[in-house]
Amino acid sequence: AWGMGDREQARECYRKSLAEFEAAGDLSEIANANYNLAFLEPGYDEPVKLIRRGLDLARQAGNQLLEGDLLHLWADRDFDKGDFAAATQKLEQAASIFEKTGVRRKLARAWTSMGRVQRAHGHPERAIEFYRRALKLQEELGDQQGVIQSVDIIGSAYARMGQHRQALDYYQRAVALARKTGSPGLVNASLANLAGCHVRLGEYGHALELLEEVLREGPADEVVVRI
Repeated sequence: AWGMGDREQARECYRKSLAEFEAAGDLSEIANANYNLAFLEPGYDEPVKLIRRGLDLARQAGNQLLEGDLLHLWADRDFDKGDFAAATQKLEQAASIFEKTGVRRKLARAWTSMGRVQRAHGHPERAIEFYRRALKLQEELGDQQGVIQSVDIIGSAYARMGQHRQALDYYQRAVALARKTGSPGLVNASLANLAGCHVRLGEYGHALELLEEVLREGPADEVVVRI
């Protein structure tokens, strides 16, 4: 239901599962149900209430991975609220858990989120350090989508610093990787970012060619060009 965009149906299913797990007394699954519900609740207060409860239960159950996931989700909510200090603190805790438990895919995601916080806080050079850490792990793990995301956001960080030629190299690499996946969504998003970089460089002909390809491949309202 969630994957199909039916948030209400997904919320109802998760609530039913929560009631069943509570009846069974399964602490880890109760915590996990709270984690899933926290994704679907709007705003800040209600999701955080669910996250707090999930954290308490995950710790009682000794489920470190779920504890890390909940801390990461809470950090994302803090980021959305604009509380970068709180987001950083929770991401550091989550990354520490994932590093200790050896779950490198989750560790890479935590570092990506840390980079996002640094970039939003006006420190793109620090963001690049975290993105590179994430990229190294994703390449080792064969996480194609993660690699594309990291390459793309490294380009965005360089663009934020005004280093558009460096950004161009990364955007071009992201396009090449996206084409290998055969995913129109990934290809179009990467092409749009590359086009925006050409615009910033004053290379309007190149930008136009790329945008025309995007329009041929998919609806214009599905992509955003970063200028």
